[in-house]
Amino acid sequence: MEIEGILKQIDEIEIKLNNAYESKNIAPFITYFDDDLKYTDADGSKLNKVAFIDQTKKVFENARSIVSEYYRVKSSLNEDVFTERIARKYKLNNKNFFLFTKKQTIQIEEIYHWKKNTDGWKIVAIEVVLEEKY
Repeated sequence: MEIEGILKQIDEIEIKLNNAYESKNIAPFITYFDDDLKYTDADGSKLNKVAFIDQTKKVFENARSIVSEYYRVKSSLNEDVFTERIARKYKLNNKNFFLFTKKQTIQIEEIYHWKKNTDGWKIVAIEVVLEEKY
């Protein structure tokens, strides 16, 4: 498959992922992650899919609102794995006591590894290479 066709498919999925993340809707969000997902955080800690989902649920529960913007830095195709480096910025309004919110911004660079199976493109690994919170 040509890289342009793959990029179009991945872009469509990323729009759905971003919309699900911003709406804090876990069900559609997790459908694009492979069951054998390997997630490596910026501090080197590793999570499987279940732990990654638990971590994401906690973010969703704590956030009143989430706004995200991202762009692809670069991408490549090596045999059957599509790899892309994404720069992303999250703006979260987190719950702080009853009526108050605490604003947080997270800038992150991630490397996504995608693989196509019978269900379509799935994320098989994520490596967080840079994370700044303020």
